[in-house]
Amino acid sequence: MLYDKEHANDVAIIGKTSKFEGTEVHYDNDGWNVLITEDPTSLLFWFDFYETDTSAIGRFSVPAIG
Repeated sequence: MLYDKEHANDVAIIGKTSKFEGTEVHYDNDGWNVLITEDPTSLLFWFDFYETDTSAIGRFSVPAIG
């Protein structure tokens, strides 16, 4: 997660199950994931654009790319 005010200045374990240990996420004093500034290329996220039929960005939509 990019932001979690409940874990500000803390470490949270994300995705812990009986089979997997989970991933540690470190948050700064404001609740932001420290990877945003330390290593943004390691973050996994994507953007979805809706109603792109009439805009130039429509050429990058999922149906257009495949």
